[in-house]
Amino acid sequence: MSKKETVKANSEKVKKEPLSPQKKKKIIIITVASVLVLALIGTGIGLYVHFNKPETPSGVYTSPESRVYHYAIQEGDSSGFSIDTSWLNNIPLEKVSISCEDKVGLTLTSDFILKNESAELGDSTTFNVIFDGATISKITVTVVKVDATISSLDEFIALSNEENTQGKVYIQTADIDLQGQTVSFKEFKGSYFGNNHKLNNFSYAINGGLFKETRSGEIVGVNLTNVVGNVEINTSRNCGVLVEKAQSTAILGCYVDGAIGITQNTTVPLTVYVGGIVGYATCQPRNYDYSVSAEIKDCYSNVKIDVSASGKNYAIGGVVGGSRNYSIVNTVYNGAINVGMANPDTMENIYVGGICGTLEKVYEFAQNVQYLDYGNILENKGNITILITGGADGKTLYVGGVFGALNNQSLINVYNSGKIDINAGRCNTFAGGIVGNAKNLTVMEMEMRGISVTNEINVSSSGAVYAGGVAGYTNGVEVLKVNNSITPTITGGDTSKTQTANNSVGRAE
Repeated sequence: MSKKETVKANSEKVKKEPLSPQKKKKIIIITVASVLVLALIGTGIGLYVHFNKPETPSGVYTSPESRVYHYAIQEGDSSGFSIDTSWLNNIPLEKVSISCEDKVGLTLTSDFILKNESAELGDSTTFNVIFDGATISKITVTVVKVDATISSLDEFIALSNEENTQGKVYIQTADIDLQGQTVSFKEFKGSYFGNNHKLNNFSYAINGGLFKETRSGEIVGVNLTNVVGNVEINTSRNCGVLVEKAQSTAILGCYVDGAIGITQNTTVPLTVYVGGIVGYATCQPRNYDYSVSAEIKDCYSNVKIDVSASGKNYAIGGVVGGSRNYSIVNTVYNGAINVGMANPDTMENIYVGGICGTLEKVYEFAQNVQYLDYGNILENKGNITILITGGADGKTLYVGGVFGALNNQSLINVYNSGKIDINAGRCNTFAGGIVGNAKNLTVMEMEMRGISVTNEINVSSSGAVYAGGVAGYTNGVEVLKVNNSITPTITGGDTSKTQTANNSVGRAE
């Protein structure tokens, strides 16, 4: 008998022999164990993706009513305090319900009294405010140990002059009027919780931003209202209404409202960052999948920004002028940006974005990083107007409804309903409904998805132009889902220059 016939005969013999009860039991156990192992592997993969790669957010952050409000409460504060509910816009309290995400001993009563029943230092939770079956706001609360409370103008001024703030925690407990006062924190290294009380009538013109520089710590729930001021500059600097330069400082749930003007009174080439909330933000890069870079999160800027410049480099954003390694999340701009330049021959680059002028991410340890950071739920409602007189080759504008320029960061659920009007003179222009110029300089995937652009983009230039409904130019970026976009209009063209417009990307490489 051949080898093949022998194998076939043995196989038929095995098939004919009945299985013993012991063998049947063993097979069942092995099968069940295999299924459990596969399930655990699948769950493990699912958990890895859930905890390490952001999911696509649901819903659209479109109005102040859906903002996230941040509060701090002291240890043992069982009597608590009343929180502001003016954002309910006359919705009766009895029509609103409140749910708590994590029950850690913090309570929010039906009449919006926040109490600490048994929560310990560092505990936090989020309360969902629900009306007509929908969550209309979230209130995030953290338990802190307070070094001082601030309830008056005198106390606030005294704190601004405090030299040692490192690691200290301060809570504002009442509205404060800053009218006519010179208030500025030169260097702040602590945590300041505004608890959504107002700092009224801040004068930006007197001494620049409220915080000149912050290092570590947090700036949380600060409301700067009725900001006014015009600043003349003759040196390179950071111009941010709340914080001029933030270093590794979390900026959470802050609101800034008003109007500022920045005028360059010299033709000397300068580098300037202008932001409705932060001028320039920088922190260490994310070097592991589970590490977190500093964030500007849950913020709202309603600052009108007017800039009259003479060059060299300007980065202008409705929320942040320029950023390195910061993440910007769940943030809205609802002001207007106007930029004029009468002497562009001295300029090199101008970056303008509804949320941020220019943002760059770097990743130190590529072997430990599997995906790029994400910018989640960003919305620009403000119009952007650029007027350049003159210009030449090598002078470039980067203008986007959300980012002027973006390197090495993906975007999810990003919206622009603001109009973009650019008169670029002879300058080269990269213009997009979301991003002017987006580049991926890493080996990881960079993507944009959940994009919506609903207002027109007009570019007039005799220089080179790349304009897109989503982005003017992309390199190594995948645009996956565009809900709405509009093809930009280009006028004033020079037939010797490349000028292209597309409803998605002007030029992709």
